[in-house]
Amino acid sequence: MPEKIRERPKLPEGKISLVWDQMYSPTKAYLERKREEGIDVMSPTWFQVANRDGELINRADPQYVEWAHRNGYQVWALVANDFSNIDDTSEILNNGLKREYVIKQILAFAALYELDGINIDFENIYKSDKDAFTQFVRELTPLLREQGLVVSVDVTVPGGSDTWSLCYDRKALAETVDYVCLMTYDQTWAGSRVAGSTAR
Repeated sequence: MPEKIRERPKLPEGKISLVWDQMYSPTKAYLERKREEGIDVMSPTWFQVANRDGELINRADPQYVEWAHRNGYQVWALVANDFSNIDDTSEILNNGLKREYVIKQILAFAALYELDGINIDFENIYKSDKDAFTQFVRELTPLLREQGLVVSVDVTVPGGSDTWSLCYDRKALAETVDYVCLMTYDQTWAGSRVAGSTAR
């Protein structure tokens, strides 16, 4: 069989628009969506660190990639830590073998599902693990680029909490990846006790 060649959507020059697609349970609802002009990248929340050994939860859907490409979107699957378990995240970030295991899984899934990029979304990290997180991103990025993937990382607005904001070396991350995504939102999270926007 000849190698199957698939035309991937191209990114525009300069500014791009990325949408995070919350997909924590099996659904084919995306098949009902119409193409939205102005969106370049879909980032489905497919991969998440499951435990301190670095095993990843895999929620990927190959049909989603086909749908996205058909509609002109690139797919940068999101890889997250467990936001509720800061100690497991610390264990992985500070252990070279566990970082390597996470990276190998990401590379395998990226190839298997014919992804265009990876979006790294690690949150609730000890401030003392700032450099360890940067090292993880530095180890992962060149390997993803070898596979022709775009690499992006999510960061919060500077200032505030040690574990939700001061845990990122934004300058070092920006020097490593292709895109830094600043997490500013125009809504308040569902558990908030007050109304109002969280965007700045």
